[in-house]
Amino acid sequence: MDVNVTVRGYLGSDPVLKETPAGMAWTKFRVGTTRRWRDTETSEWVDGPTMWFTVRLWDAKARNVADTLKTGMPVLVTGRLAEEPYVWTRPGSDGEPVSDIRANLLIENAAVALDLSLGTAKYERIDRDGDV
Repeated sequence: MDVNVTVRGYLGSDPVLKETPAGMAWTKFRVGTTRRWRDTETSEWVDGPTMWFTVRLWDAKARNVADTLKTGMPVLVTGRLAEEPYVWTRPGSDGEPVSDIRANLLIENAAVALDLSLGTAKYERIDRDGDV
């Protein structure tokens, strides 16, 4: 069963366009989102912890995102939620390295849009394959 999510946040890194050995374009970038609420006792805004997601895109989506988005831009991302395991190594109490398996939250096959509640954008259609 697929789990789809929508995240509203800010780019934590520039998308970098890469290619597979077979020539397929892909990119990934990080999006951070922080829950914010007003404390009822102090009437001040409080920030919760930031959740980080890695977003991975392929083909035309990858090219368009890499050409458009930069670190700090507000975005809406919707796609399939997955976990990507990785090994994290840290020094142990005796100085020897200790490795843990952790999971990165990943959003795949995503649709990405600028959050226009915070600014404006101009749309430009790209003719990459000779057809419009």
